[in-house]
Amino acid sequence: MRKLIVIRALRLAKHSLLGLAVILVLWTASGAQSACGQVKLARVERGRLEMDSGSIYRILDNNGANISLWLPLTGVVICEQVTDSGELYYSISNQDTNETVLAVRER
Repeated sequence: MRKLIVIRALRLAKHSLLGLAVILVLWTASGAQSACGQVKLARVERGRLEMDSGSIYRILDNNGANISLWLPLTGVVICEQVTDSGELYYSISNQDTNETVLAVRER
């Protein structure tokens, strides 16, 4: 009888840990997705990208991208990134040219 109680307790604990692990994975994945957004590019000017929403980003590293070819109304994906020291920056990916730049938000 005692052995049966122990086996049932172990099974319950196993399922609880599995459920907790699934919840944590889903919660983490949804948090990563919410840190990105899709917008339209309004203007490229002197190392700055202005979005149709009015947000302005100053490019820190163009990663070899030729941003002079980034045209207004192009779709871009902006994702928040955090350095190891906790500083916030953004990766901005042009959906037409498949190029990504790193930037900070000015407005």
